[in-house]
Amino acid sequence: MEPLGTPIGLGISMNIFNDTYLANGALTSLQRTAFTSGLTGLYFRTVAWRIWLGVYPKEITPEWVSVIKRTREKYQNLMNIYFDGDTPKVIEDPSPEFKDIHRRITNDVDRLFNMYDYFTDSEFRKKMWKMLFIYAYEHQSMNYQQGFHELLAIIYRAIDADLSEQVHIQWKSVSTFPEEYKGVVQCLIDRYYMEHDAYVLFEALMNELGDVYEVKKEVDKRKASNIQEKCDTLFNSLEKIDCMYYQLLVNQNVIPSVFGIRWIKMVFTREFHINDVVEVWDAIFAYGEHLKLIEGMFLAMLIYLRNDVFERDDENYTLKRLMKFPPVFSLRPIIEMAISISDKKDKVGELLHEKVQEVNPVKTNRMKRKEVKKCLVRHTEEVITGSPEQSHIQRDEKSKGRPTNEKKVLPKPEWMNFELL
Repeated sequence: MEPLGTPIGLGISMNIFNDTYLANGALTSLQRTAFTSGLTGLYFRTVAWRIWLGVYPKEITPEWVSVIKRTREKYQNLMNIYFDGDTPKVIEDPSPEFKDIHRRITNDVDRLFNMYDYFTDSEFRKKMWKMLFIYAYEHQSMNYQQGFHELLAIIYRAIDADLSEQVHIQWKSVSTFPEEYKGVVQCLIDRYYMEHDAYVLFEALMNELGDVYEVKKEVDKRKASNIQEKCDTLFNSLEKIDCMYYQLLVNQNVIPSVFGIRWIKMVFTREFHINDVVEVWDAIFAYGEHLKLIEGMFLAMLIYLRNDVFERDDENYTLKRLMKFPPVFSLRPIIEMAISISDKKDKVGELLHEKVQEVNPVKTNRMKRKEVKKCLVRHTEEVITGSPEQSHIQRDEKSKGRPTNEKKVLPKPEWMNFELL
């Protein structure tokens, strides 16, 4: 498949790595940047992700070479176990379990971000299928679940962007580079291993998500799942931040798990534009503490909708806003709010008032809100009719009319080079 841009050269890569990762206090600086502006434009974003998610050691040394090679060998060994070229070896034993995994992965990959040309490339989809298939068999206790494909796709694209010169074009200055780290950079920019690196990073993310993707045992079916309990707990904590808003949502019979399970499981990939999702992830991964910032984002996103929910005061409208999050024109106020909530700082009320929206819905400037709504309508029309690199609204529009019964027999996708079962 075609890369996002010209493959990045070694010289530029060494300059970037030196200035971004080898400078004094580099990781602290990267964390601060992830919170305040995101890592877009700061290069080698996914290297930071790999550090924060525990794939690579936090201490950057020349020994990173052996760590990188070891993670790639792990995936290569798995490919050798499960695949003969692009064909799964277990295809010769089409058990019901295998057929089910095969069908679900195929369906997911075939409808993955179809509005973006990048994700419809046949070579990309073959790689996605392989990675998801291997993960499903290596982690059978989790069961393969819808949504894995979107998380993995965003990771793979972010790695591709890291290794494409289109985002590094201004880095032409020459700086002194420690020779002992040259091997590290050479390993990092080897495009041959993009698939390997994506799988390992995806696996690390899934490990951090933990019981979010639990599979309930038969005896536990009548109990609330961990993710349902998490949604309820987070929703109830809104009462301490904004009692009036919380009570309104309760009176409107809002069930937090209805929207919250998707928000948390998908790490907000369906709530924001794909280019914004990686900035949300920058902050979440940088914050650490087992992705604790997801909890802050959950509450900050609820607060973001506050005035709209108060003004409409309509149960159906509230559910619509929660199930289909509106376009966000500036991520920073939401991320700042999420961090403040996660830190349990006293500035939450101040941020709510100044950064996100006015607290008192009675004092809302209605004329100003009308202008905002006009902009929102124009933005929505542009998204639906404009270029493919637009928000999730277009994805929802294009998905209308698509069959929802996953068990329906589908024709073999063009990108698949072996037969459907």
